[in-house]
Amino acid sequence: MTDVGSGATSDTRLSVAGFRLLAYDGAAARVEIAVRGAASGQAVYGSVIYNLVWENGDWKLLPKDSSNPLQTTQLPDLSGYITWGE
Repeated sequence: MTDVGSGATSDTRLSVAGFRLLAYDGAAARVEIAVRGAASGQAVYGSVIYNLVWENGDWKLLPKDSSNPLQTTQLPDLSGYITWGE
């Protein structure tokens, strides 16, 4: 069995740091997830926006268009986000 994380370094690991709700109407939501990583021993933050739909009693991620890959934005800090537990 091959370790999925083999070759990864601590500089490439991310963890959820917080979130904020951008839009919500009961049937759909747009959520921005803030992530924390490390570069040269310093904390770095980024964010990704996900679109969700309420389907069969649960929230589901809408698939991304393969021609429009996941786009991230670098953040200076977590101001404006509801922080996720440490």
